[in-house]
Amino acid sequence: MAIKADEELGAVEAVETPAHEQTHVDVFEKVANIHLNSEIADESVQPALEFILNSNMANEDIAIINLFIDSMGGDLSSAMKLIDVIRMSRIPVRTIAWGNLASAALMIFMAGHERVISVNCSVLSHYASMQIGNMNILVADPSRQQEFNLIIERLHALYMECTGRPLSYVKKHLLKSHDVVLSATQLIKHGGADRLMPRSMDWLTTGLDNHKKA
Repeated sequence: MAIKADEELGAVEAVETPAHEQTHVDVFEKVANIHLNSEIADESVQPALEFILNSNMANEDIAIINLFIDSMGGDLSSAMKLIDVIRMSRIPVRTIAWGNLASAALMIFMAGHERVISVNCSVLSHYASMQIGNMNILVADPSRQQEFNLIIERLHALYMECTGRPLSYVKKHLLKSHDVVLSATQLIKHGGADRLMPRSMDWLTTGLDNHKKA
C-alpha cells in the first residue's frame, strides 16, 4: 500500500501497490533474499519463480536463497508453480515465515528446503475452495467436481510429503473441515516447519543445517 498526495486538493489517498511490485529480490554476494509480501497470484510469484529458475540455469554463484513470506494466501495454481521450482532448485531455498502465513502461502513455506518461522507468525491451514457459481452447480458438473477432487488429492500429497506425516495425521491436525489456526511451535510439532527464527541475523548468510531435509 502506497500513499498518494494531491497537492492541489490537499488530500491523501491510499493506492494499492501491484502484486508484482510487492515481490522483490536482493542479492548480497552468495546470498539472495526474495520477499513475497502479497496475495499469492501469478503476478506475485512470477518474480520469485523467475529468479530461482534463472539463477539455477545461469550457474549463479549463490549459496542460499532466503524466501521471506508474509501472505494471507491466494491462488492454489500459482502456489504450485512456485513449489515446483523450489523442488527443482539445486540452490537451497530456505523459506522464512513472519507476519501472516495462511492457505497457499503456507503450502509454499512448507516446500522449502529449510523452513524457519517467527514465534510471532500467525498461521492458518485449510482446504482449498473452488468458487464456481454456487455449490449446486459445482456438484452437478462432473468435470468441475473431478478437478476439485484432483486438487484435494494434490493438497493431501503435498502436506504428507512436507510434514512426513500420514494422511490420517494431516486430516486430524492440519486439514479439518474448518480453518485450523496454529502457533509457530505447533506447526513445528506437526512437521510443517523446522525451527523458530533466531534472534540474530548470522544464520541468514549460512547454508542449510546438515540435518535438514534435502
